[in-house]
Amino acid sequence: MSERVFVSELKVGEHVEQVFAVRDRILRERRDGIPFLKLRLADKTGEVDGVLWEDALGANARIVNQEFVQVKGRVERYQRSNSINISRIEAVPPEGVNTRFFLPETPRSRKELWRRMEELLKGVQNRHLSALLTAFFGDEAFATVFREAPAAKRFHHAYLGGLLEHSVAVATMAEKVAEQYPELDRDLLLAGAILHDVGKIREYKFRTSIDYTDEGRLLGHIVIGDRMVAGKIAGIPDFPEELAQKFRHLLLAHHGEMEYGSPVSIRIPEAFALHFLDNLDAKLNTVKSVIEHAGETGTHWTPYDRRLGREFFLGERDKGPPTLF
Repeated sequence: MSERVFVSELKVGEHVEQVFAVRDRILRERRDGIPFLKLRLADKTGEVDGVLWEDALGANARIVNQEFVQVKGRVERYQRSNSINISRIEAVPPEGVNTRFFLPETPRSRKELWRRMEELLKGVQNRHLSALLTAFFGDEAFATVFREAPAAKRFHHAYLGGLLEHSVAVATMAEKVAEQYPELDRDLLLAGAILHDVGKIREYKFRTSIDYTDEGRLLGHIVIGDRMVAGKIAGIPDFPEELAQKFRHLLLAHHGEMEYGSPVSIRIPEAFALHFLDNLDAKLNTVKSVIEHAGETGTHWTPYDRRLGREFFLGERDKGPPTLF
C-alpha cells in the first residue's frame, strides 16, 4: 500500500485506500428511496465527507459503533469541498491503528512548554497556593496526563498538549498583567491561570480520538475542576477559608458569564483578568487555525468561520502569513 495521504493533502481525482477515523455516520435516502451512507472521515489534519452509494445498509451494519474504518474510494469535488466517493468500507479494530495519524499534537515543544510551566510553578510565592499547586503537579500521574491532554474537542487548542500550551500561555500573560496592575493579587491570579482548566483532564478522553467522557458531558470541566481543587484544598492544613473561596471563584467564573458556562459571574478583579486572558488566548489560537487552514481560496480572505462569526483578511498570500503569527 502507498504512503498515507492526509486529509489536508487529498487531491481531486486521486484514489485512496487507507484508514480514517469516523467522526459522524448517517443513513440517508436518495430521491428514488434507495439508501446511501454518508460519513465524516478524519485524521489529525482535518475532516472530509465520504459517501457510499452501494450496499449502504450492509456497510452501515459492519461499521456501526466503530471508531476507525478502512476506506477505498476516489476523491471528488462537491459543493466547493473535497469528498470521497467510497467503493468499499470495512471496520478496523483500534488496536490495529497507528494513532499518531489521528491525534493532532501541539506544534510547540512539549518539553519546552513543561520547562516553562515549572518556572511558573516556582513563581508562586504564597505558601498555601504553592502547596495547592504541588498537590497537583507533584503527582507524576497527574502531570503526565496534564502534559498530554487537549484543551478542547473542536475549538481552541484541540490537540494533544493543548491544555499545557494554553495554560502556559494564560499564566505567562497573567505574570505580565500582574506587573502592569500591582493592585492585583499576583499569586492568586498566577495560580488560577495555571489551574483554571484543570478539569479538562477528566472532561476529555483522548486515546484514539478526542471526545467527551461521560463525566465531561454531564458536569463539564468547570464543575469538575472546582471539585478537584476543593478536594486538594481539604488536604492542606490551615488553608485560609477566604483564599480557598477566592481561588475556587477564579475557576468557577473564568468563562465570564453564566450564559457562557460559568455557574457564577465575576466578583473579584483577578477573575476579570483571568477571564480576558483565557478568552484572548483561546480566540487567537482559533484565528491562527482559521488562517492556517484557509487554503487557496482565490481571494484575500479566509472562508467564513462560524465559531468566530467572521472571515479574516489574508492580504497577498505570496507575501507569507500575517506577521501576527
